[in-house]
Amino acid sequence: MGFKTHYDNLKVSRDAPPEVIRAAYESLLLKFHPDRHPQGSDTARVTKIISDAYAVLSDPVRRRQHDEWIAREEAKTKDANWSDFNQFDAKPKPSFVSTWATRIRAHVASMELGHAGMKLVSYGLIAAIFVGVIYFSSSKNDAPDLPATPIPEVYSQAQPQATGSLPPVAPAAERAPLPPIAAVQRPVYLRPTLTPRGRPWPVTASYLKEFKQLHTKGMSEVTIDNSGNGSDVFVKLVALEGTKAYPVRELFVPANQKFTINRVSSGSYDVRYRDLDTGQLARTERFTVEQTPMSGGVQYSQIDLTLYKIANGNMHTYDLAESDF
Repeated sequence: MGFKTHYDNLKVSRDAPPEVIRAAYESLLLKFHPDRHPQGSDTARVTKIISDAYAVLSDPVRRRQHDEWIAREEAKTKDANWSDFNQFDAKPKPSFVSTWATRIRAHVASMELGHAGMKLVSYGLIAAIFVGVIYFSSSKNDAPDLPATPIPEVYSQAQPQATGSLPPVAPAAERAPLPPIAAVQRPVYLRPTLTPRGRPWPVTASYLKEFKQLHTKGMSEVTIDNSGNGSDVFVKLVALEGTKAYPVRELFVPANQKFTINRVSSGSYDVRYRDLDTGQLARTERFTVEQTPMSGGVQYSQIDLTLYKIANGNMHTYDLAESDF
């Protein structure tokens, strides 16, 4: 492949999931951070390449456009290779040495020499041709190797493979600037006036009745504390079972209010929610709900979750993709 991609810049495969891409980005950013390298190094350029690559690959829309660009460039390379193959003549041709050796034998045969003389002259001329060919070949291979680049440049256009002598590279200051990548037009978020099932939002904190409640055989409680925020939120309590994740409760919590989810069965969960004013998605850390029989009854979990990172909040939050909500 004769071109660089953002996947090359972050050193990840094209099918890498978002968490792998983010981990690679953070690792490279830490490795090439300017504070860890002396002044005058190339870290500023490298960190910009890393940041530009992550900005594209962390955005589903821009990543899809980048994948389409890669596919087009690969198709061009494939077509060029196929054209070269069709022009190739598979019929073997006599080499330079064998052609001239044949001519020398014919010329010597026409001379009036004895058998030993003919043999001596022929071998001498053929040896001279071999020496000339070897010298000519070695003089062509004395070109110095190109220096290796520590990290690939961010992609802009396909870089053709070298097929002959390389043209001189102009200094960076003299090169024409690359055209900017067109900005992706993001859809404007509008606060939904109805729930996902087409009903009006509740006036107070409550379950969304159009959704079925699951995992209701326990005694544990999970309280969603939205009292420190000025935005209404649409909340999902999500069960985590191996590689499966599915919502077991859907609820609405207005700004500056709380709501307690009761009768929660034992298991692992997280809470995912949308800020209805901004459309921003987030999720909490994974947590475990336990219910343990005791001699005097049953010990069960009571978990309080404060949304966002507000003062005295007890749960970290993370960004969430639309497909995971």
